[in-house]
Amino acid sequence: MQAVIEPPEPPEVPENPDIEFGTAVWVKEIRTTTHNNNKVELRDLVSDDPDDTDDVNWRNGEPDEIEVEWQILQEEFSKPDGGNNGRLVAAPENLDDGDEFVTRRYEFYEYVGPIDENGEAKATNVGPDDLHGDGIKTINGEDIDLSTIIVVGEYKGAQMAAVDVDGGLGLIDHVSEGEIDVPYTDRRVVVAGAAPFTAAVEGPLPEGMEFNAISGVLSGTPAESGTFPFSVTVDEVASPPVTKNYVLMIAEASAVLPATYIVDTSISPAATGQTTGDGSYAPGSEVSLHATPAPGYRFENWTDNGAVVSTNSSHTFAIGDVNRSLVAHFVVADVPTPIELNRAPVPGVAFSLEWSLLPAGWILEESPDLSPTSWRTSTRDDAPHDGLHHIEVAEPAPQKLFFRLKKP
Repeated sequence: MQAVIEPPEPPEVPENPDIEFGTAVWVKEIRTTTHNNNKVELRDLVSDDPDDTDDVNWRNGEPDEIEVEWQILQEEFSKPDGGNNGRLVAAPENLDDGDEFVTRRYEFYEYVGPIDENGEAKATNVGPDDLHGDGIKTINGEDIDLSTIIVVGEYKGAQMAAVDVDGGLGLIDHVSEGEIDVPYTDRRVVVAGAAPFTAAVEGPLPEGMEFNAISGVLSGTPAESGTFPFSVTVDEVASPPVTKNYVLMIAEASAVLPATYIVDTSISPAATGQTTGDGSYAPGSEVSLHATPAPGYRFENWTDNGAVVSTNSSHTFAIGDVNRSLVAHFVVADVPTPIELNRAPVPGVAFSLEWSLLPAGWILEESPDLSPTSWRTSTRDDAPHDGLHHIEVAEPAPQKLFFRLKKP
């Protein structure tokens, strides 16, 4: 595995045709020295403060080292590959077990050193104080001692990345925000596995946007603002289906979205239940989630980042300063749902009985008097529909008739 990053493209062509280089930034690359197969969630990569020794989630529990101390990242417009500093290529990493997660951190700092008449950053090394330059450079015809000049400005932020080299079918944690009448950056929602997948979206998307079921990409130009909850289900032959809820926020033109955090939920296994409570929340506000099992299943627990946070189907918590993705887990019920009797006005039918197809194997028995020896397996025709068994008792019905389900 080999990581590569490039500087962002300039927002527009420079007005000065003599400027041959884009904006320069310092970048510091930090990598983990060993790897493991512990799953890395998106929130694990959030690590804002390089001076906070406790803010180390991105490392995935492994020791780290600086691979590249200081490098200028700056695009040279005339070069197809961006020039000498147009990309930062990491050293290759061996993946001995074939299922490791590889994590890296890139820290960005403002470049405040000298530039020449073409816009090229001339300080290429940083001194031992991590602030001044190093060496003497001829800049615009004049020799400059860079050790006397501050070349590293303020910390601008960091980007953390993780690569799952043995990743299977999945869905991303969150979708990014958008702005009305501004093209939305194509967002690949489906993380493809080894086999072709099928995907479907449920719920309204903003007018002008679409979800491509073949590529799994969300794209378009939103023509309306607001909050749009929707869900995506993806399936492939080699993996069980995966369903996740999302909240897409589209702001008015040039509007500043209020500080909010997204809470979304997913269901495991897919189609075994439903959840409510997804949405955007102000910091510190209370979030109430509720999970409802599908027929034949029962709720087991809520997990957050792999840890069980509640065994109650209704889970309430205060939102902090990070987006949250929770998973509602359901399991096959120990007993089927109760038999439901319906007295539908159907000619020739006295009443009908319905109960869940799941869990499978339960046997319907009937008895005329409830005596222990009178129970017999029912031989009435079963016409399943919508996940339910369905039998009918013709008119005239016996004066007394009892039904029960026998455990397989």
